[in-house]
Amino acid sequence: MQEKMDLVREKVAKIVERANALFNISLPTIQVRFDLRGQAAGQASHRFGQYAMRFNRDMLTNAGWDHLINNTVPHEIAHIVCYFKPTLGRRHDAGWKRVCRMLGGNGQRCFSQDDAPVVYAKGRTFTYTATTGTVHNVSEKLHKNIQMGRTYTLKKCRGKLNKECSFEIYNPAKVALAKPAAKPAAPVVAPPAAPRMPVSFAPAVGGSSKADQVRSRIYNAKRNNERAEVVIEWAMAMLGMKRALATAYVTNNWGKVA
Repeated sequence: MQEKMDLVREKVAKIVERANALFNISLPTIQVRFDLRGQAAGQASHRFGQYAMRFNRDMLTNAGWDHLINNTVPHEIAHIVCYFKPTLGRRHDAGWKRVCRMLGGNGQRCFSQDDAPVVYAKGRTFTYTATTGTVHNVSEKLHKNIQMGRTYTLKKCRGKLNKECSFEIYNPAKVALAKPAAKPAAPVVAPPAAPRMPVSFAPAVGGSSKADQVRSRIYNAKRNNERAEVVIEWAMAMLGMKRALATAYVTNNWGKVA
């Protein structure tokens, strides 16, 4: 458990460093806690200049781990970035999604329990079918409360969990069998590479032309093994370009930068 916590803290530090460089900001110290319970994977907050992130402790040791380390961490840091610099985005709008993807996340508002089910570390996990037909995992304590007559209303779908709902003990093997096998991807034939001119660019500074700044960002992207889409979104966020213009700049200069 402690090892996983340390890995999350290391990932947070790396993405914060990346965010500072990408958005020309200097984020303050962010408190990282592992006291979040329930269905949520993570949560970001700020109050009186203090920034904090909470992560779901139960997801550190079950099937949700990959999602938490790869998507939840950049998801929550994207919120912190937008809290710190509101012009970049807010809540889960298009600006926030752009920031999240630039930090390595998938830009999704929330995760699906089909891909990363919450499995509780203490006691058994029960899978309930809510009154809306959606499926939700609950802890053994919550299961006992439901069977004693308590009713819980789900925030997102407004469905209810009560003793009339069907349930079963969570079985990860059954979930794996229920998922269809992925179809093999068709072979991709890469187009002929455009001739590349060896150009060395230092990070762009204020006063540089937009073309110079884009080429400088492409130079860094290639050294970080980033896709062209990341540079396009950077140009949209940092240079105020429309997608079509940003795409044209990146496409025209990508092959010129070695």
